[in-house]
Amino acid sequence: MDTESKIVEDSLGVIDSSLKGFSVKDTKLKDITIRVGSKILKYELVSNTEYSLDKEIREEYSKILSDKMKEIRNVINTKFNETLRTLQMAKDEYIRKEQILLDKLKKSNVMPDITLSHARKGVSVVKGDRANEIVWLVRRTYCPRTIDNQPISLATSEKLSTPIYIMIVTVDNKITSVTTRKLSGLELFSHYHQANPDCWGRWSYSKDWKTADDIIRIADEAEAVLENVNTNSIAKHEPIGLPSLTALKRSIVKTREKVSKVDEEQPTIIISTPTTISRVGGTPTADNIWTT
Repeated sequence: MDTESKIVEDSLGVIDSSLKGFSVKDTKLKDITIRVGSKILKYELVSNTEYSLDKEIREEYSKILSDKMKEIRNVINTKFNETLRTLQMAKDEYIRKEQILLDKLKKSNVMPDITLSHARKGVSVVKGDRANEIVWLVRRTYCPRTIDNQPISLATSEKLSTPIYIMIVTVDNKITSVTTRKLSGLELFSHYHQANPDCWGRWSYSKDWKTADDIIRIADEAEAVLENVNTNSIAKHEPIGLPSLTALKRSIVKTREKVSKVDEEQPTIIISTPTTISRVGGTPTADNIWTT
């Protein structure tokens, strides 16, 4: 039994006891007067002998009074119960609305301070599914430039260049994940180190953030890490939309020195470039890097 019901029950008990404790037997004949015309007659006890008239009057008044007391108790009980139900309904409604508000507060996310300057740097913000979860979408470019820190040809690098999102998820002031995503559909972007999610090698991003600038810095670091293809931690040898790893290795720029016959003391460094990448009618040529 809750507090409100206990209070009502106790109150009804006190009222009921008081009503039951009142009896016509407590009324003495000396307290009864009779008016006859302009004369008022008063009963006075002259002996303890009860007359039949006194007994009849007492019994009649006792029955009438008992009936009235029952009616009063029923009215009081009914009104108290109605009041209790009304209070209980009001309490239930309050609890329901309070729970709705608490649920909204649990799911609500305080959006970070994002300026137009941040938007110009490619930042978009989406509310996450969990409490205080924020999904940051930072637009960057996937553009490998080296393989095992050996440069690849500019033409190949440009061919590989693909706009992507660096998706960074935060909960409160903690960074929970950093992944590469396609611009369309936000699926994981397929590349040589895509292990569902991305394998970042030795790079360990900061797990704390305070402002949107921290998020941008991490996205820039991730973009820089992706510029090198580390063959020691390859996840996919043939990523969708990219050349195979074997074909990609053929684009490595090799340097060799040739000694000039005219002046042997001044060697000339000649940088050879790979065969021009071309497609004929959409079909790769024999020297195309997309050919495995």
